[in-house]
Amino acid sequence: MYIRMLIFLLSVSEKAEFLNSKYNHNRFSFATFGSLTSNNNILFITEQNLHSRVILNCSNFCRKDRRCIGMEVCRIKEELFRCRACCSWMITNKQQFISADNCKYLKKEEGFFRNIAVNKPVTMSSVFNPTETNHREFNAVNNVTICSGGTYTAHSNSDHRPWIRIDLRSEYDVQRVVIFNRQDRFGERLNNLLITVGNTGTENVCGYFGKAAGTADQILIYCEDGTVGRYVMATIFSNPGKLDILNICEFQVFVK
Repeated sequence: MYIRMLIFLLSVSEKAEFLNSKYNHNRFSFATFGSLTSNNNILFITEQNLHSRVILNCSNFCRKDRRCIGMEVCRIKEELFRCRACCSWMITNKQQFISADNCKYLKKEEGFFRNIAVNKPVTMSSVFNPTETNHREFNAVNNVTICSGGTYTAHSNSDHRPWIRIDLRSEYDVQRVVIFNRQDRFGERLNNLLITVGNTGTENVCGYFGKAAGTADQILIYCEDGTVGRYVMATIFSNPGKLDILNICEFQVFVK
């Protein structure tokens, strides 16, 4: 019904543009009334005085960026509309929307994704207390997402730009990654996280979570186009001279 109403509002030229756009082909559909919270990192914002035009601007952006999985369309005032394309990352265990009758969220049908990281070979920049299994790197790929303490996480020493790398054993087009943070304390240790995908000697940026996480956060990062490779790496992008500790409960890598 929402799509039919939208097409009715468009001019002849706008109808042709809309019907050829991925907004239509990717089957965006009404999901909820509400506005996206700061737990979602917005990809693109546009404001226009026409409802139809603001949606077309958003859909044209989403046509070019596969990370776009939804569009928030709001009436800001009488003759001003805003569209925000979602998202480069989101914290999935926290509130996604706030109530707002003037905003609609349209969600894209995405299909099925599978996690291919379970029990794959994994290495870290260092391991805290490496003589025990409790802090070892393989804790990040053991398919256990509940880590009640740091002893059950992949746990580095204090390093400058600590990292963890998964060997997928074959080359994949990585669509997204999910990081489960430790759930007892020290959640803020997971911060300024850079995700890259590549092969030996090459790296492609998947995405960047540029803030401090909270305890028990689940961080979903959508990968940019071209993130193809065998190795997936997460690195805390420490400031010059700063040491950080990398704690990860589970590191998931999703492909179609």
